[in-house]
Amino acid sequence: MKELSSGRLVTVLVATEGEWVGRALESVLSAEGYAVRRTQNGREALRLARRTKPDALILDQHIADLGGVEMCRELHEDPMFDAATPIILIAGSPLSHLERDAAYTAGVWVVLSQPVDTELLVMQLDTFVRARRALVESRATTLTDPDTGLLSPDGLEHWAEKLSAIAVRKQEPLACVVLMAVANPSGAVAADAAEFSEIATTFIEMSRAHMRQSDVIGRTTDGRLALLAPDTNEAGVLGFVQRLRSAIEETSRALSRSGGRTSTEFRAGYYAMEDFASAYVDPSELIRRATRAVDHARRSTGDERTFNFNQLPLN
Repeated sequence: MKELSSGRLVTVLVATEGEWVGRALESVLSAEGYAVRRTQNGREALRLARRTKPDALILDQHIADLGGVEMCRELHEDPMFDAATPIILIAGSPLSHLERDAAYTAGVWVVLSQPVDTELLVMQLDTFVRARRALVESRATTLTDPDTGLLSPDGLEHWAEKLSAIAVRKQEPLACVVLMAVANPSGAVAADAAEFSEIATTFIEMSRAHMRQSDVIGRTTDGRLALLAPDTNEAGVLGFVQRLRSAIEETSRALSRSGGRTSTEFRAGYYAMEDFASAYVDPSELIRRATRAVDHARRSTGDERTFNFNQLPLN
């Protein structure tokens, strides 16, 4: 079987008009080691592509409910779809120049006419999947911090762009929360680097435990922990911060009873919009505003430990 470096099988989504064509392609690809998902409906193919994130797609030009070219166009307009995913279009007959131009403009990688030369199909698919795998692995080294598994600052910006595009299109809320671990309630960081590293590690684990599956977590350029939370308004942010703070306080009490360190604390800054489309905010500005809010929280001498960017003084 064909596997990615993660051990996951290489999956191909096959969406064809006819049952016989779909079964024939599944038989050929399965024999070559590919895992195959198959459907005969365009809308169902879109749903599967978004939910299962296949490594390649083979689409029928004339599939029921939604043609292959239109399917390809919709996928490439979706910011959550990986544009590096190979898409092969199968046409019932050779396409005209206009039809071929429309297919490639929509994001199709190659067009094959019926009857399909399956040997050529497999060779092209093998080449495309290898190219995509190399790109994904290269991207992972720049978008992820190998030491922590968190998104790097570049990765955080990348996801901010994706989630912002979705929020604007759907007119949904979007929030960014930046968190900073401190060593004691006064807000001063730990003097000992090893101790502070231990605090930060515990802090990250707790943050992950209280995230939703749709949230993404990474580091800002100055090393703070940042959470991007789609479809989340100010009330949702405050609920997350309170759950995290309660969990940390409970852990501190348990450590206190066992004679361990009890000083772990954090400050939070956030920026949240009920309708992100109305904010006219650049994705990177979303992160910067939350960072400015946590900087204000760190400097605050009062009891308030969480600040909204919109609460900050103008100067």
